[in-house]
Amino acid sequence: MARTRSVSPGARDSAAAATFPLLALVLALALAGLGPAGCSWEREHAEGPAASLAGLQGVEVQVFRIRDDGVRAIVPEDSLRAGLERWLRAEGLRVLTPEERARMPDEPQLWVLFQAARIGPGQGYAFGASLSLIQSVRPARDPSRIVRAITWNSRNLVGTMPELSPEQAHVRLEPAWLEFVGTHRSANR
Repeated sequence: MARTRSVSPGARDSAAAATFPLLALVLALALAGLGPAGCSWEREHAEGPAASLAGLQGVEVQVFRIRDDGVRAIVPEDSLRAGLERWLRAEGLRVLTPEERARMPDEPQLWVLFQAARIGPGQGYAFGASLSLIQSVRPARDPSRIVRAITWNSRNLVGTMPELSPEQAHVRLEPAWLEFVGTHRSANR
């Protein structure tokens, strides 16, 4: 027979309030699509992910996985794309159209992930953000095949923010952008 314990409503509410920040963090991790290790196979590649940025002259920007629970209305995908495209141009990288990307042998795309969820009334938002470079590559085990693969990932950014706006989204993405720029510069010295 299972044992049960009676808990007063006040104690239950305060326990729920105490665990809510932890739940928000878990939600943000889930939204960011992070596995237990928080990394991906390409970090283990022999040459390292930075090698995939050597000679990279341009990318097409794609925004993915924004939940449609009101976040898109506050932070439109076009706003995230336009902001990242401005940063790329300022760095001297070309922003490719889908047609231009399709004509390049490696078909480079820079995927932007930004997801947010309201924590609670007046408590702000939990967010997950990252950048990934997707390219066409030939697997060493079968060089006759060409596959699309993540060749570089930024660190996964997870946290909270007091308000949700396009400006706040860009501020939260900036560390990923700086990581991309630094990696690109070091790979192209």
